Amino acid sequence: MIMSTSTDISEIADGIYRLSTFVLDIAPPAGFTFNQFLVLGDESAWSEILDTKDRATWVARLCTILYFAFFFLMPWYTARDAVKPVPERVTV
Repeated sequence: MIMSTSTDISEIADGIYRLSTFVLDIAPPAGFTFNQFLVLGDESAWSEILDTKDRATWVARLCTILYFAFFFLMPWYTARDAVKPVPERVTV
């Protein structure tokens, strides 16, 4: 299947760009437009955001790992749960 697409790049403000991709095959006859935004910035701003010396950052990262581990390990720790039989009034 060949998709007809076109991508336009436009600067909407100083250092902010919009990448607009039009795809006709998704919702014909009108089509669909995907928009992405690119913001150019200073490297020093990112170094402040990604600073890992703060204790709260490490606590947040640890809690994030525990949160996703809860769902990832769910098939294993729920397999050991004891379940009750289905009542007769529910069965067909």
